[in-house]
Amino acid sequence: PAPPLLTLLTDPELPVVQVASQWVLLHPAALAQLPATTLQALLASPDVARQACGVRLLAALPLGVLREQTDLLFSYSQSPEAAMREAVHPAIARLAEGGEDTRAACEQLAQRLHASLFRTEPAEGVHADTLALLHGPLHAFAPGQDADSVWRALQAQSTGAQQYGAHCLPKLADTAYTLRQWATLGRHADVRVRERAIATVGAQLTPIHATTPEQADALLPLADSAFDNSQGYARQLFGEQ
Repeated sequence: PAPPLLTLLTDPELPVVQVASQWVLLHPAALAQLPATTLQALLASPDVARQACGVRLLAALPLGVLREQTDLLFSYSQSPEAAMREAVHPAIARLAEGGEDTRAACEQLAQRLHASLFRTEPAEGVHADTLALLHGPLHAFAPGQDADSVWRALQAQSTGAQQYGAHCLPKLADTAYTLRQWATLGRHADVRVRERAIATVGAQLTPIHATTPEQADALLPLADSAFDNSQGYARQLFGEQ
């Protein structure tokens, strides 16, 4: 029966609350009768495990309710606690499957998640989980995939932003950047970026012996690379010239 089951969500013993929350998720009638005060109490609990129970219940609420909770969803997705981030992931995934009814909420959430990658990581693993959301359930709403935005991400100090840019780079044509920009990317910390840059530079300089002085000047950023693959390529390139 729903009412006695719901009272267990306020039990002082955490294992009871955890079992009760799982049972509520399996009983639509119980979920429909879940008092807002009970859910709010779980979400406001100082105990991370109780909060996680609340987030899982939140994720099961009707989409019309869930789409109004983007502030909460974003907040939990940036939690220093891995358990909280894991608990909110299904809620965001469900929102992403809501079609046109939840598109605006998903776009807003994706924008905020993208912006968070340019800030200091709240705790280890937060940026990785954020990237998993943007590349996973929210991929259709992920912003910042044009050439200028990808360049900004690749040049950011944050590793999370750089990884986002590296993921988006393969979608861009070779003509997205100048030869100097590709040469600059040839010394990037991400090996995927360096490999793409080296391949693009090679394609643009075919044949090598026809390289102009202007092109040679544009290649100078490669000479400053701290990485073996681009250092070796630069030596080979300038040697052939």
